[in-house]
Amino acid sequence: MPKHIYLRDEHFILAVGIDQVTLHAAVDHGSMNTDIVQEVLHVPDLNGNLLSVSQFDHNSYDVQFMDGTCHISNAQGQISTIGYMRRNLYILNVTTHLPK
Repeated sequence: MPKHIYLRDEHFILAVGIDQVTLHAAVDHGSMNTDIVQEVLHVPDLNGNLLSVSQFDHNSYDVQFMDGTCHISNAQGQISTIGYMRRNLYILNVTTHLPK
């Protein structure tokens, strides 16, 4: 099932699997949220995790962009995490856990 993931310079790396990941995120006032995102690609050659807006949409999350921040809310309307723009990417303050 390897899938090509194309990079900005037209080179590609391979996604070698697909699974769910658990996101643990710090939100307002130090509280923690835990959410599960389904059908996430496993790309071992990436230096970090890359989650697409369309994948959040597919998993019934609401994503809003404003003033260099990205607010991601779950289906119940609770903020799951907040991202901040850095070098034209939104960096999320989350820890991911892959299933064993």
